[in-house]
Amino acid sequence: MDTKTLIVTILSSSFLAATVTSLASGLFSLKLKKNDFLYDFHKNILDKRIMAYETVESIIASLRGSIVDQDGLSYHQVFSFGNEEFINHLILIQSAMKQGMWLSSDITKHINQINYIYLNADEDLIEFGKDNYESIANERNNLENVFARDISKLHEIEPFLLSKSNESNEYNFVNVKSV
Repeated sequence: MDTKTLIVTILSSSFLAATVTSLASGLFSLKLKKNDFLYDFHKNILDKRIMAYETVESIIASLRGSIVDQDGLSYHQVFSFGNEEFINHLILIQSAMKQGMWLSSDITKHINQINYIYLNADEDLIEFGKDNYESIANERNNLENVFARDISKLHEIEPFLLSKSNESNEYNFVNVKSV
């Protein structure tokens, strides 16, 4: 082999090695970028879910306190603070409903049911609370059980997204006239 052929062979193998190294490095870099994007995407979804579940936690906490009135009937403490505080409680319920896309369908169902019960609320909140104590307590208990189940799987983004894409888009409208 002469010197010229040896130099061409060395240069061509160096060029080939540099090309293969560059391609491998570029592909590796693209894979890392894709992983970074997926990580950020999942983190953003998880952050939104955490905020939504914090709202649900506040709803549960606001319905945990109960009072027994002089007539021996119980009602939730949220009804004893007057209209302004009850309106703040309703705003919390509405906030959770607005964040429904980040909540499981079971959580959303129980929040909607509590909201449905509240459609009959009138000026006498304490009497309303007494009349609906058991149904609100049952829904709060159901909400709390589903919350405990969901919170343990909150980080599982792919199954959550799959469940949301398979959910029915039908909405059960409440007939206010029949309430």
